[in-house]
Amino acid sequence: MTVDSPPHLRSSGAPSTHCGLPFRTRMRIEKCICGGMVPGRTVTVVASVDPGSDRFAINFRSPDGIAFHLNPRFKMGVVVLNNKTPSGFGEEEFINPNPIVEGKPFVVKIACTTVGYDVIIHGENFYTFKHRYTDFKTVEKLVIEEDINVMSVHID
Repeated sequence: MTVDSPPHLRSSGAPSTHCGLPFRTRMRIEKCICGGMVPGRTVTVVASVDPGSDRFAINFRSPDGIAFHLNPRFKMGVVVLNNKTPSGFGEEEFINPNPIVEGKPFVVKIACTTVGYDVIIHGENFYTFKHRYTDFKTVEKLVIEEDINVMSVHID
């Protein structure tokens, strides 16, 4: 299924101005992953980030927390991957360099396998985040948020 963001949520990719002051649009998109993020399912996000952005997150959520958290941090030049349980975030995995460039469109594809989440950025294998949460059928919510301009989301 392909889900395009509504026109009022789309950004031109450049900071907007209001009364002569620049401001950034912080997005939050929530989509159902019907049947759960089970092995064989993929999520593809086409987006961009404005120059000067700090970070954004792509999360696969369950009722108990976050099974997968992808968090590019532009000022640090890294991508952080993690999970979150009721007691808090797990141990962060830092991967560098961050292949996502501010001001340029990008494609992130996340494929759930029996081993973990394969992260593919710009068509290249980036990293496999090993499963810490295996109740796949309960991972039914995709949340994309913070400094990101989402053009489309495709869930297979």
